[in-house]
Amino acid sequence: MDQAPAILWLIGGKKADAREQRQLLERPPELEVRLVPLRERVEDYADLAANPDTGAVLISGTLWKRSDHAYTSVDVAAFLRSLRVELPIFLIGDAMEDDDGAFDGVIDPRELRRRPELYRGRLLRATGRYQASLSAAQQRLQQLLDRQINGALTPDEAEELLALRALAERAAQVKLAKQVESLELDLAEKRAMVEQLEALAARLERRASP
Repeated sequence: MDQAPAILWLIGGKKADAREQRQLLERPPELEVRLVPLRERVEDYADLAANPDTGAVLISGTLWKRSDHAYTSVDVAAFLRSLRVELPIFLIGDAMEDDDGAFDGVIDPRELRRRPELYRGRLLRATGRYQASLSAAQQRLQQLLDRQINGALTPDEAEELLALRALAERAAQVKLAKQVESLELDLAEKRAMVEQLEALAARLERRASP
């Protein structure tokens, strides 16, 4: 079975710039770039960290400069890293915008146009390390569960098992929360449609009454 490509989520930026950057950074079949429009809250990006095919997140530097949103590029990076510590997060913009060291690297758009292969190589290595760490964590979790079943778990391993379970549960909770939110929105839209139809039926009934 062919391995699914690592997904690079590109958040924000002007549409034309984002499309150009996607074209420069994609490398089938290893790397796939998907554009992410700006969302209302930083918490709305949680599904990116929870997606098992995520390889890295790229955040446009234009978000760092925006004043019409309640968060910045650094806020998004900090939130995603709270969900997945090892998640590679890159800034697309000027290195001066990362004065806090919040990102794993900076992709200069002008340099990207000149040397796209350089950045593709860096991203391939970063996504490879990240996905390998996830696989290692999953294998370790299974090993510890097996030891627990056999009654051979040491106190240190018991603490490690709790930490790995917490990470797995957090990712599952994030995914579930997004699903619930989507269902609630769908239900609210359907309720609004029903209310509109009921109001229309009531008006038609009043008009039909002698």
